Amino acid sequence: MAVTADVPVKVLNTAIGGRMEGGQVVVIDFAPGPEVPEDLSEIEVVIRGGEVPLTPGILQRNPETNGPRLAFTFQPEDAAFAEFRAQLRLAGEPLSEVWLYRWTRT
Repeated sequence: MAVTADVPVKVLNTAIGGRMEGGQVVVIDFAPGPEVPEDLSEIEVVIRGGEVPLTPGILQRNPETNGPRLAFTFQPEDAAFAEFRAQLRLAGEPLSEVWLYRWTRT
């Protein structure tokens, strides 16, 4: 089911933290809704992180909200900052709003 441009799936929450193995993990929760297919494997994940190495996104259902939850990790290495952009797509069309985030080394 395609989503109209004025009713995209919303981002609910973002969490970022360090991993014991190194790097940072990013978790993005999206809202549930009738436009989100039951089979999340139908959803295409688009993540961009510029010059920072990152893993492919893993998409699962959040048991608390029943919406999609996207997780990926990145290795900041010597970067002072990294800018990320993520979006869920269905059949080539936007399913979610675009999530933007600027990570800065502290």
